Amino acid sequence: MKFVAAMAAAIVCALMLAQGASAQTSPARLSQVVPLTGAAKNGSKFTGKYTIERFINKGNKLYSVGTLTGKLRGKRVTKDNVRMPA
Repeated sequence: MKFVAAMAAAIVCALMLAQGASAQTSPARLSQVVPLTGAAKNGSKFTGKYTIERFINKGNKLYSVGTLTGKLRGKRVTKDNVRMPA
């Protein structure tokens, strides 16, 4: 009887450890790509894309956070951690 109780306890502990290990894996990353075009204050044209990586809530407003890549005045531009209203 003691052996059965010990085995049951060992199985429960093993299951709890397995569940804890799987809970620690990082969630899948979001990567929605949005094409962008626009103009700078000086009138220079921008064309590129915005890759959304996550969403944040700041001041009761929702923002997307991601990477902006493209071309401005013929030069390649890359900016990380760009926030845009969602």
